Amino acid sequence: MPERSPSIRVFGIGNPARGDDGLGPRFVASLEANKPERIVAEANYQLQVEDCLSLENCDAVVFVDASMSATAPFEFGPLSPDSSSGLGSHSLPPGALLALAASLNLSLPPAYVMAIRGEAFEPFCEELSAPAEGHLEAALQFFSQWQKQWQSGHA
Repeated sequence: MPERSPSIRVFGIGNPARGDDGLGPRFVASLEANKPERIVAEANYQLQVEDCLSLENCDAVVFVDASMSATAPFEFGPLSPDSSSGLGSHSLPPGALLALAASLNLSLPPAYVMAIRGEAFEPFCEELSAPAEGHLEAALQFFSQWQKQWQSGHA
């Protein structure tokens, strides 16, 4: 039986009706269109406490979101549990989700955050700005190479 490559869960976070805030969901849509092996991707407006349960079923997790402060085109790096932000009813940062999972004694996979630089966060606008389109493309190209290297190094 051939060895399976490790699975990576991708959470795309953001509101597609607020311009560049839709970068996370657009990232996920692009992944789903290309159907890379062993990638499980989902998009939502925000993380939910229930999302911590899906962390046990993957070998790595990547949180993708738009950022007004990230260096263009994107920033990518490891993420640790962070309980300092607490659990809110309308906002759950990725680090807080990891902290919640750890508090429930769930197995935590290596976690990463990809902050894609956004420029225009206009309400009721479903189009990405021209700079954000370029940043998204750069992020997708990077992720494609990263996930292949990560999976081959963790097989």
